[in-house]
Amino acid sequence: MTRRRKTEIEAIAFASVLKTVAKERGLTLKQISEMAGVAVSVVGDWSAGTNPQDLKAIGRLARSLGMSMRSLLLGEPEE
Repeated sequence: MTRRRKTEIEAIAFASVLKTVAKERGLTLKQISEMAGVAVSVVGDWSAGTNPQDLKAIGRLARSLGMSMRSLLLGEPEE
């Protein structure tokens, strides 16, 4: 598997987890963007499976949600 393909798969996994967490917690894109400290359009990109490159913002979001970055990015269970 190429690095690009792996990155695409990880972006899709992140999008899926993000949508699930948002739905379960009743969060809007605006609320998520405020938690992550990014524009709503960035969260929209994340939800679409594109542009999960701002690891600092994703880290802020994970902390705000009480999740590990690994769990948020890849959907892996918390340890």
